[in-house]
Amino acid sequence: MHRTHEKHIVHTNTTLAGFVPQMEDFTHRLKTQAEHTKSISTLVRPLKPRIDQAEKAYNELPFRHEGTARDLATLTRRYEGLNAMVAQFRDNVGDFDQAIKKGQTLCDVVGMLNKLVHANVRTIVL
Repeated sequence: MHRTHEKHIVHTNTTLAGFVPQMEDFTHRLKTQAEHTKSISTLVRPLKPRIDQAEKAYNELPFRHEGTARDLATLTRRYEGLNAMVAQFRDNVGDFDQAIKKGQTLCDVVGMLNKLVHANVRTIVL
């Protein structure tokens, strides 16, 4: 019986002796991972404000889109008004080549354009 206990003790000691290098390796790996985690944390920490700022800008996109859509609608209305004035000018003066054929000079064409602009100056202001 004594021999059986001795065999168990030797076997237990051998098994535990095998765990020591494994535990040392585990401890070394754990320390290495802790160092890497600290390094990563050091690298990432300065990026946090930028990430927060990017998130805030992303969340504001719908509101900026609404403002841009309003501005675009306003500019489109103004552009349509200018387009109508140019069309009216072309109707009044005609094509430059036609104006020359009619005997109008460049000064005449510019004068008519000047009158048209002054008559519509309030609607032209952007």
